[in-house]
Amino acid sequence: MKLKVIVSFVSMVFLITVISLVYYRVNYKTLDEAISESHVPMDEVFHTTDYKGHTIIFYGKGDMLSVGLIEKTHLGYRWDYGVSSKQFNEKEQILTRTFCNL
Repeated sequence: MKLKVIVSFVSMVFLITVISLVYYRVNYKTLDEAISESHVPMDEVFHTTDYKGHTIIFYGKGDMLSVGLIEKTHLGYRWDYGVSSKQFNEKEQILTRTFCNL
């Protein structure tokens, strides 16, 4: 009986440790580090704005405008996702629903 309790306890500690390490590895200390480690191709960050614990980032590569979302966690910053692109030189300047959903 004691052996089962000890094995269960050690298993739980191991599981919590692994989950914590994995969660920590995807968090970065600074916003700039989260952007650079995202491996998202970009030339320039045009604008960032904070909204409800997240940072909305407008960035571009070439003539494409894209939007990304970075979450601020207790351990730092985590790149949530980057969505949609819009060319600067399109005739109709209509934003897609993906931009509007942010």
